[in-house]
Amino acid sequence: MIDKTREDALSVIEETTRYGAQARETALEYLPSDLSYIVPQIRQVFINFSERYRKSRNVSLIDLVSDYSNIPGSELLLRYLVLSSSVSATIERPRYSLIYSAMRDMYGDLMPFLEEPTWKKARKFTLMISDKVGASRDDLGTALSNFAVSMNRLVKSTLVKRVALIGRYRDLKDFLRNFMPDKASLHRTKTLSLLTRIIGHETNVPFAGKIIIRKENLKYDPVVDMYTAIVALRSGAFLAVDNERTRLLMIKLRQGVTSYKMRKVVPIVRDTVKAARDSMLYEKGASDIGRNYCSKLECDKCPIRHVCKRFTNIEVK
Repeated sequence: MIDKTREDALSVIEETTRYGAQARETALEYLPSDLSYIVPQIRQVFINFSERYRKSRNVSLIDLVSDYSNIPGSELLLRYLVLSSSVSATIERPRYSLIYSAMRDMYGDLMPFLEEPTWKKARKFTLMISDKVGASRDDLGTALSNFAVSMNRLVKSTLVKRVALIGRYRDLKDFLRNFMPDKASLHRTKTLSLLTRIIGHETNVPFAGKIIIRKENLKYDPVVDMYTAIVALRSGAFLAVDNERTRLLMIKLRQGVTSYKMRKVVPIVRDTVKAARDSMLYEKGASDIGRNYCSKLECDKCPIRHVCKRFTNIEVK
């Protein structure tokens, strides 16, 4: 691959990553008003803690747990984020905006279950929301029951404390998986990765403090949604990855092949995401650009328009 081509592609990745630092996750856009005001407080607490942690050996992660716990509603916010993901994981093709807006609208009815998760309340909430989000009642019921059981297993601890003190990315995913449906599936895997991105990066809601401090979040397993895919391909970012898949894709493009199935491009897009200095930020930025600009072909408004290759004829199905 020509060095200049790869250099340009890396510039695209870097610009998308920078944009990702200011982009908002869909889950956070649709938070209930009672929870949305807590997000900037969590971020600021983490920033302050990080500075103290670097300067003093007397500062420990227990101090971070204490700081988080002193923010009214922090435990409720984390429970809500985990529960939203658990609901999303039951749907084969989740429309996140629909799911999050439905849960926001039902927040008042959901409060008793969040504060005291029981099987009986899980059953009631299943009947209330399954049709609104397009979920199977059986799968949703299982997910909510798992959420209740996992919460009750914490006993004297809190969800905030457990998440903040987990030190390895893999262990965080294993812990959060207990709150989700039993059935292993692609959409459960993707939703689980999305949840780790939401709570495992300082630009979102950095509840997973130890993971971030130890830079374990750099081991992030990309979600690779449709929006990320079209941005990675249309912007030319995929050209930063010099392997057989990329070369075959370029040959097809030169032959006039512009339509690709999602499952065929996932490996290329995944490699592109991992080529970024911060995979979480790149994917957050790419997903946001794809949803708000690239899918609408609004190139003149796109935040990476000055570096994008504009392969706008590429389609992913």
